[in-house]
Amino acid sequence: MTTQTLDQRTQAIPLEEVISTNMRLALALRKKNQSDLSRALGVSSGLVSQKMHGTTSWTIADMEKAGQFLRIAPAKFLEPNGLLVAGHGFEPWTSGL
Repeated sequence: MTTQTLDQRTQAIPLEEVISTNMRLALALRKKNQSDLSRALGVSSGLVSQKMHGTTSWTIADMEKAGQFLRIAPAKFLEPNGLLVAGHGFEPWTSGL
């Protein structure tokens, strides 16, 4: 029997996939869509779609702009399950509840 820790499994996920998954989660939690994100980034909806599908890479500038738009620290987009951990990434949104 082979035992794998969570860390071993998450390290195998390509970074582009991690970023795209976190972007999707953030958009859903903020009730926004890819068109809203494309306007915030100042790029076409087609380019955002390519980024979400991994055919075009996310840039640091993309993550910074998306972070400002979605009120999330840009580094959270890089963390596997970074937006799923309670108390991380969404403090301004949840504070006061």
